[in-house]
Amino acid sequence: MRVFNYNFTLEENFPYRVYTPPQPTHFHLSPVAGYFPSASGEAVPGVVVADPAGLFVGVDLSGKLLPDFPLAVGDSLSAHPVLLDIDGDGDLELACATFDGTVYVWDFPSPVDGQHPLLWSQVYGDARNSNWEGVAPAGALQTPQSLLPEGAVYNWPNPVEEGVTFIRYRLNDEATVRIRIFDLAGDLVTEMEGPGAPFTENEVRWEVRDVQSGVYIARIEAEGQSKKEVRLIKIAVIR
Repeated sequence: MRVFNYNFTLEENFPYRVYTPPQPTHFHLSPVAGYFPSASGEAVPGVVVADPAGLFVGVDLSGKLLPDFPLAVGDSLSAHPVLLDIDGDGDLELACATFDGTVYVWDFPSPVDGQHPLLWSQVYGDARNSNWEGVAPAGALQTPQSLLPEGAVYNWPNPVEEGVTFIRYRLNDEATVRIRIFDLAGDLVTEMEGPGAPFTENEVRWEVRDVQSGVYIARIEAEGQSKKEVRLIKIAVIR
């Protein structure tokens, strides 16, 4: 399972392995997303996928299995699953139907309200088939102090043993991003521009196939409307 941010960068802690050991399966049913109870009892955003055999797996955005999952119905599903408040009691239900004509409904104690909306309740998003979740990115109403938070700048994988690494950073406001990579002698190896989307992870791909083994310094500079910040990270390339 892969979860992407709204700018199509891969969410941290994903992909998540549905089967252990892995097995080839075509997941043709639409995932659903909403707020599910966590181990601490809080309502947290989660994504649920169902395989053709009727196995449901739900994970939160930290890539951990939600406590009420997995679920199974023992038969193939005849339609896409849905999230809804079927009984009007203000909390969440997950519903599905199987080929033997049985309808299954699970009741979760997490609320459905303005603070905990149905993020993606059915195939094509909602009953209007809008294909758009429409919720503002988390943190969009905040006024953070740091434009380019230090702990949110890194590359993966590190060390780099294949041919590519991804420089990832999170911005707390829209910015112009420039990346320059130096060797330990201070010589410029390459430079590039990166996306400047706010309140989500941004990524820049660096091809290292023609780069020799060693440690490199990446200088990430973000310039917004009112401030400019620079972060440095070390990237190890191993041949």
